Amino acid sequence: MPEDRSFEDKVNRKLTQGAVSKEEGALAKALIGLYDLLKKQPGKKLDSTAKRLGISSSALYRGLTCDSFPSWEMLVKLLYESACDDAGRLAVGTTDTQLKGLYSAAEAAHRKRRKPRCSACPEYRRNIRSLQQQVLDLQQKVSELLQEAQALRADKAVLDAALTVQHKSAHLPVPSRKGDRQRSTSDTSAATQLAAEVATLFADGQREAALAVLREIPGLLTPRDSAASVALLRRQELDKPAETLIQIYSREQPEKDVMRFALGLQEFDLANDAGNALRIAVG
Repeated sequence: MPEDRSFEDKVNRKLTQGAVSKEEGALAKALIGLYDLLKKQPGKKLDSTAKRLGISSSALYRGLTCDSFPSWEMLVKLLYESACDDAGRLAVGTTDTQLKGLYSAAEAAHRKRRKPRCSACPEYRRNIRSLQQQVLDLQQKVSELLQEAQALRADKAVLDAALTVQHKSAHLPVPSRKGDRQRSTSDTSAATQLAAEVATLFADGQREAALAVLREIPGLLTPRDSAASVALLRRQELDKPAETLIQIYSREQPEKDVMRFALGLQEFDLANDAGNALRIAVG
């Protein structure tokens, strides 16, 4: 059986089986017709033609037999031009525009045939929408849990600091009005602990939790140790929380405690902060 005839037989079988569309079959037969017009070269025609077109023999075979959809630039156009060169345009009988139209129709049919048809698609889409809503609900829940975790972390920091103060103070005599200096020695660790927790929360972007810790500092620490917390925050270049603590303390604490707080700030070489504390208290 001639080589080119075997190509057409294979295309016809695929058309009969419904494996390819009639448009794809028409394009393949047109390509086989162009292939037939090429001059015989030494060796097998398929191999010599493939070499002439600059493609592999298998790629040419697949394009002629509908095993794969051919490229316009890499196969169809080159095969058409070669046939015109060998046999002349009159013998080819098809214009470039006509061949392009045939190719476009085959390409559209090929894409349509390759697109899967699924009777269950509507159900799948409903399932996808349901799953998307579940994802949104879970994201909302995670956000709420993260907020709760931040609040719990802030509460834990405050409780830990309170326990530190309570533990240290239990081993000391009850302080008099002049006993702030004695208490400050015991509470330094609490000041350090609270300042470190505020720094960590700010670094993690948990500003609300950090603010909650700052609000509790005046009730847990002596004025001097509250000033120590400001100094520790300044040392870590956490100016915003340091200024927030100064505002909270100066607005909410009694005047005498604010005076002691300002003196504590002076001791830590924070004269500007001491002045700000006093101005806030009287302002």
